[in-house]
Amino acid sequence: MIKCVVFDFDGTLYDSNEIKQRAFFDSSSEYAEAHDFLRQLLANPDAGDRYAIFREFAAHLVSLGLSDEAAPELGLKLAKNYSDICFKRISRCKEISGSEATLRSLKQSSLKLYINSATPDEALKALVDSRNISPLFDGILGSSHSKTTNLIFILHKENIMNDQMIMVGDNNADYQSAINVGCHFIGIGESKNAFTTTPHILLPDLTNLSLVIGTISPKR
Repeated sequence: MIKCVVFDFDGTLYDSNEIKQRAFFDSSSEYAEAHDFLRQLLANPDAGDRYAIFREFAAHLVSLGLSDEAAPELGLKLAKNYSDICFKRISRCKEISGSEATLRSLKQSSLKLYINSATPDEALKALVDSRNISPLFDGILGSSHSKTTNLIFILHKENIMNDQMIMVGDNNADYQSAINVGCHFIGIGESKNAFTTTPHILLPDLTNLSLVIGTISPKR
């Protein structure tokens, strides 16, 4: 039987993907002349987290007149601006339909619940706290480790088999992490385009997630 459900955060529990994308440009509006370069960075799936992206962005600004000495500090400042904007907007954005009710229902059924996100750990925990859902989770894991590493950690911590765990997410990185550890996966979202290969289970939102979880059996 399923014993653990792991959730991505952005785009899975809350409608925050577009907020985070827009925040990159709003937090660096003073340097709009370099936004084409920023778009190139964001189009690269291996660009890294907000700190890596703004570090590269600030380094690029050196070619536009910023001093070498000022670039590292500016990169950190822009990353902080980004984090502040994201916190303010995501802490009050819409949930993905059914998310909070589903989390409470799953918690009452004694399943172990985790968040596994590419958001930096400290920022992620602050966001989860701001939505008043921290008590529902047995662990909140961010980008200090990869999503695959986080799933392996959960398997070991809970002492469960990979086919007793489900990863729930809205993009290919979530799906790939589930494939890497051999656990079940449920995709969330209206479009198949977020996935290189369409998941076997793809739901528009979390409204019926509890029912679907009840139909999943161990693979062995």
